[in-house]
Order: sequence, then structure tokens, then C-alpha cells
Amino acid sequence: MIDHMYRNFSSKAQTLDFVKRKLSIFNVPDLLYFKILSYKKAPSGIIEEIRDRFKCDKIIIRSSASDEDGDSTAAGEYDSILNVSSQDENEISAAIQSVIDSIEKKRSCNAKDEFIAQKMIEKPNMSGVLFTYDLNTGAPYYVIN
Repeated sequence: MIDHMYRNFSSKAQTLDFVKRKLSIFNVPDLLYFKILSYKKAPSGIIEEIRDRFKCDKIIIRSSASDEDGDSTAAGEYDSILNVSSQDENEISAAIQSVIDSIEKKRSCNAKDEFIAQKMIEKPNMSGVLFTYDLNTGAPYYVIN
């Protein structure tokens, strides 16, 4: 059953969204995620949704590219833009474009590529990395390190 749940996720964003709703001991900051190709077609609607969701918070714009968290990983290769004003359309747009550009330096964006807009945590008590499988055994478990 766990293996079935594990295999349903196709992106970092989808995994974070799922885990956010399941955790009670850790806090995954509020997030939205969007397909990059959808953003390229209608950026203003997506920027407006980000502005509405995060109000006066600082946000981070992160990559959730299709090749980041799969069989072969490009984790850490793409840009994340910190301390973006959630109400400044130009700042949001520039941050999203920076993430897209970092992917497109390596390859063209595809239909599975996404980006994440997430509440920025200024001074976290702790942070970690979420794995969707055990690094020692390869078993399909969520591991927070």
C-alpha cells in the first residue's frame, strides 16, 4: 500500500503538498505550485493567485522540475529565490523567471515541470530534507532527515 501511495507522486511539489496534510509534528510551510508551461501562457493569473494566498508574507520561489526527484536526480541544480515580496508583481515575476531560466540552461521545460511558491520562514527552529524512500534499503517510506 505504501508503495502505491509513493508512486502516485510525480514532483517535489506534489510530495510536499501531500506530506504537509499528513504531518502533525513538523510544519511544512504553506505552498502553491504551478506548471511552468501554464505560467508561460497566463502569468498574470498565477501571480495574482500567489498574491492572494500569501498576502503580506515573504515567499520563496522554488523549482519542482521533473528531473529533480526521480530515478536520476537533479536535486539542488536549479534556483530557489528567497525573500520575495508576495505583493510585488515584478519581484514575483522575476523570481519565477529566474527559476525557469535555471532549468532552461540545462534543457527545455516540459509539461511536468513546475515551480513552487512557498511561505518563507525567516528563522526556523529546524529544517530538514524529505525523502520518499529509505536511502539504505530503497524501501518506499517517507524519511525526514
